Amino acid sequence: MTFCSSCGAKAVECALFCHQCGFSVQQAGGSDVSRLENASASPATCSKVPSRLPSGTGPPLLTFTEFRKHKESDQQKHFNTKSKASGKRKTNETDKEKLVPCKIAFKTYREDTGCLTVVRGSQHSLSISPAINAYELRRKAVEKLSRFNRSLSNYPEHYCLLYPDLTLVCMIPGTETPFTLKQYKEDLGKPYERLTLYICKREDYLANEGIDEDEDDNLSSNQ
Repeated sequence: MTFCSSCGAKAVECALFCHQCGFSVQQAGGSDVSRLENASASPATCSKVPSRLPSGTGPPLLTFTEFRKHKESDQQKHFNTKSKASGKRKTNETDKEKLVPCKIAFKTYREDTGCLTVVRGSQHSLSISPAINAYELRRKAVEKLSRFNRSLSNYPEHYCLLYPDLTLVCMIPGTETPFTLKQYKEDLGKPYERLTLYICKREDYLANEGIDEDEDDNLSSNQ
């Protein structure tokens, strides 16, 4: 009885390759080669060896060509799986690249100067979609600022989103086009990272504009 010198499986007489791992028995030790030569010299012995094992006794014998094709097929499947995973990672990276930077700062009303003034150290950067509208931008800005300033509440309806000239962010300046960051950037002609918008408390905006609190309903409809 002979065994494959590579995997240790029981070898079939007159077989040129191991039916388990495909290892060539010609690469085996001298004793295996001798047995192979003796078996090859005896046609009667070889004629008794079936081309395939009886049903239920183990996997069918494969020729070296069949075994090689099987291995190449497995490797190709593994390569395709890795390619799909790599493609998914690239898609996720592309989605992240769609976000753009925008600066946001907080302003408060000072009675001694009678105007809105930027609070020192309140400027932060947001990573947002270029298609964001004024309502969503105000919500994200308030959320970001309230994380770094405990005196601010995370309630967007209590704040106003302002352009640098202290007008409400609702439409693109000088037009009837609803605000989007992309449209504002194109009209202003600046890169996203140089855009700065401001958040202030609603009561501070009213005080700066000299608007009575009774007229606050009109302000609420704009933002």
